[in-house]
Amino acid sequence: MGLGLACFGGLAILLAMATGPDGTAQLASQWPLIAVLAAGAGTFPPAALAYLGDIVERAVSGTTFGIYSIIFGTGLIIGPILGGALTDAMGSLAFAVIALTFIGISATGVLFIREPAAGRAAAPSDASAPPENG
Repeated sequence: MGLGLACFGGLAILLAMATGPDGTAQLASQWPLIAVLAAGAGTFPPAALAYLGDIVERAVSGTTFGIYSIIFGTGLIIGPILGGALTDAMGSLAFAVIALTFIGISATGVLFIREPAAGRAAAPSDASAPPENG
């Protein structure tokens, strides 16, 4: 999950630095790096969903995934709008500072992520199984 967040941040910084009249030419010359960062950024959503699936009870997993999807989708809609307005108002350097701040916050959060207990991850939760008599 940390790799995906790092690639998201690197991609944001790279795109923020490619402003001005020769910005497109800059990006075109760095396309291999953009491709690698984009592929790495694509690893974050599946890893986050897998982690959520490991740490929540099966009975509330649908609600948890729904909340994750709402938050992620809202960020995908609002983020570019706010990022564009910020870049227009303050320049690309301000956007890069904000991106680095969020990268730091995310990295701090990743440090506190713990693996679920081995017994909990291995024990299937099947509510349809009949109770044991004994």
